[in-house]
Amino acid sequence: MYQKGFVSNVVRDVEDHLRLVVHTSILDKLIPTNPFKTTVRNIFRYLEVGSIVIVDEALSLRDAITEELNRRFYNMNALNLFDYETYELIRNVAAETFGLNLMKAGLPAQSLEQGSIDILAVIRNLGAFVSSQNYSLYSQTFIECSKDAKFLSTIGIVQVSDSIRTHGLGVLNTTVNATFQFIARKFGVFYKFLYDDLIHSPLVREARFLKGQLGKADFRYPYERADALYKDIKALGVGEDGRTFLDKFRELITQVGNALGLVRLLRSASINACSKAAEFVPALEERPAFYELAENAGLSQITRTCGARLDQTLEILKANFSERTDFLRLMVKNLAGIVEQNDRSHLDLFYILIPALTLNYVENILIVKEKLTKKNPGDAFLTDDGFSLGLAYFLKLLELNRRFEALHWFDEMSSGLQEETVRLTTERTKKKTTGAKNYKTNEEEQNMQAQLSLRRIRLQLEEFRMLHLNWEAAAILFREE
Repeated sequence: MYQKGFVSNVVRDVEDHLRLVVHTSILDKLIPTNPFKTTVRNIFRYLEVGSIVIVDEALSLRDAITEELNRRFYNMNALNLFDYETYELIRNVAAETFGLNLMKAGLPAQSLEQGSIDILAVIRNLGAFVSSQNYSLYSQTFIECSKDAKFLSTIGIVQVSDSIRTHGLGVLNTTVNATFQFIARKFGVFYKFLYDDLIHSPLVREARFLKGQLGKADFRYPYERADALYKDIKALGVGEDGRTFLDKFRELITQVGNALGLVRLLRSASINACSKAAEFVPALEERPAFYELAENAGLSQITRTCGARLDQTLEILKANFSERTDFLRLMVKNLAGIVEQNDRSHLDLFYILIPALTLNYVENILIVKEKLTKKNPGDAFLTDDGFSLGLAYFLKLLELNRRFEALHWFDEMSSGLQEETVRLTTERTKKKTTGAKNYKTNEEEQNMQAQLSLRRIRLQLEEFRMLHLNWEAAAILFREE
């Protein structure tokens, strides 16, 4: 009678008040209760009641309310894991408003957003991951390639941060080491590709051409030579899967870029996880040494040990929270030693191959984006910034940035496509105004062809500009301070 008739009613009033306060601050649509217009029950008087003696038993109303609220909130949180932070807010409001010391939910430090995605599972199958995911440089998100599925998996900072909180910060070193080993293996394939005579010979030919041209003012690497080099390599043949050698080389660079994107995502996620862990620490940089404070205060050995462990934990948070932990520059520095140990004369010609690679990239991305409008998109995707990141990484690793910039390749493509657009537009206008007899019979067909040509050039120009911007943004990540 006491529990069901009295305690339950008080608990209901306390719970309603706590939920109303918290949800009013979270949801904009909820209007706070106006105490001057709405009658509010005085709950405090029940909490101020001391022990009640019934027959030979002393009952505490405050303890009974606390126990019932703990039971309700834990059960509700177990059913709705995504409300973990909401119930933490309710617990804090209960402590500040009513002085109720509610226990924490005690649930694992995970969320539904993590789902089946786990950073250790990604590392175990790193090769498959970088081949089946596309990296977005600006949002730091991996999006699964379309495989005729209704849903696509994505991995972002929140998911990786939750995984770090689950496994601990020790997973950072494991992930970075595994990624470096993967990139080192891919660099071996990169080395052999440029060493092959079928690739090396045309690059040497282009190097001879550039030797006499780079000193001239306003020099730009001609589109015609880049297109001829692209067609020469394309003519070497295709594999069983229908891809050319340049397609596979571009995919190798993209996979390396995706692996580096994973390292960058891991760094951002670790900072996010450390910020949440240290949000109640006043200042990491100017924190006191708790072990020394406990020792100076003459506290027990157990307290001093706890202070030492707290100092160690805060030092780990400080080290991982610092922006000086730059994994991308470590990837360049560690692999640079391996590069210097081998003959790199053929590697120095890599920058000459980039114009042909960009032509291949733009051609491929236009094809896959066009598939998005079809019923069965297959392997279509919207973004592939791993190529830009991989390109910036190899240019920095081989110290070829200045040589590639001397080609002014993106300026050449931009101005060339713009001139082609003007030429086609002028030609189309001229045909309409002259009304030549040769064009009257097939006027509709020629207009259609002109529109398709202008649309193709416009899309190429947009993709080249986006590639240029992505490459410049990726190059900043490797720039020395």
